Amino acid sequence: MSTVYQYYYLHLVSIHGGLRKELKYCLQALTALIASSSSSPSTPPQPQQPLKVSSYDHLLTSSPLRTTLRNTLQFSLHLQRHHDIEEAVIFPEFAKVTDIAYWSHSHRELDATLARIRALARDGLMLDRIKTSYGGISSAKVPYGENKGKDKVDEEEEEDADDEEESTQERHEAKFLKKKAGRLAQELEALAKIVLPHLEDEEVMSTPDKTILWWPTESAMVAAFPWLLE
Repeated sequence: MSTVYQYYYLHLVSIHGGLRKELKYCLQALTALIASSSSSPSTPPQPQQPLKVSSYDHLLTSSPLRTTLRNTLQFSLHLQRHHDIEEAVIFPEFAKVTDIAYWSHSHRELDATLARIRALARDGLMLDRIKTSYGGISSAKVPYGENKGKDKVDEEEEEDADDEEESTQERHEAKFLKKKAGRLAQELEALAKIVLPHLEDEEVMSTPDKTILWWPTESAMVAAFPWLLE
C-alpha cells in the first residue's frame, strides 16, 4: 500500500497521542494537588525562610499549582488549534465521501468545554492582576554616590514587595484550590469523555484500508490533503 495513506494515518495517530498524554498529565497533576490540599499533614508544618526572588517569572515557576495551570492552559490551546485545523482542512474532505456530522457535533461540545477550561486556568493564574499590583517599585539602581543611601531603602522596599507578592499569590492559590480547582478537574474529565472517543473514531476512519477506498489513488489522496507533500 502507498506510503501516502500510511503517512496520513501515522501522522494523525502521533498528534493524537501527544494530546492524550497532555490531557492525562494535566488531570493527574491537578487531582494530586487537590488531594494534597485537602489532606491533613501528619507533622506540623516547618517554618520556611522567606523566598527571595530576582524576578516575577522565577516566582511563577516555583509553584506546582501554577505550573499545572499553565500546562493545562497550554494543552487547551494545543487541542483547540488541532481541531480548528481539522475543521478547516480535514473535515470538508471527509464530508465529501462519508457522513461525519457527528464529528462536528462533538467539536461544538469540545469548544464550549475548552472555553470553560481556559477561563478557569487563567483565573487561577491571575498573572496580570498580581504582577501589576506591585509594579510600582522599580528595580533600577541609581549610582550610590548620587543617591546618598537611597539604594539600601529601595532594596528593602523591593524585598518587602517580593514577600507581599509571594503572600498574595499563596493566598490566591489556596483560594483557587478550595473553590475552583475541583471545577477545573471536572471540566477536564468532561473533556476526556468528549475528546477521547472522538480521537479514537477519527483514527478508525483514517486507517489506510479506509482512506484508500475513498481516495483510490495516491494522486486523489494528495489532491484532498496537499499538505501530505510538505
